[in-house]
Amino acid sequence: MGWAGTHLTVKTDEETPDVHLGASGFLARQKFEFATRDKVEITRSKVKVQGADALLARGVKKADKTLTLRDARGIPERPRGRQWK
Repeated sequence: MGWAGTHLTVKTDEETPDVHLGASGFLARQKFEFATRDKVEITRSKVKVQGADALLARGVKKADKTLTLRDARGIPERPRGRQWK
């Protein structure tokens, strides 16, 4: 897809999809980092981007920390995203 930002390749029982989380700088400012084999829970939405299926994360939970990435309408939580309403 060519999107800039942080993506995770997650392994589930059924598939191994790439999930677009969001802007890397936003994740860094939130001090939310990932390592290989981290166990995460992702709330995601399937969307079409340039005619192809893509998975966007609305939120991610790792251990006892939860990060909201997008609101229910898919608007990014980062400040610039809020301006796109």
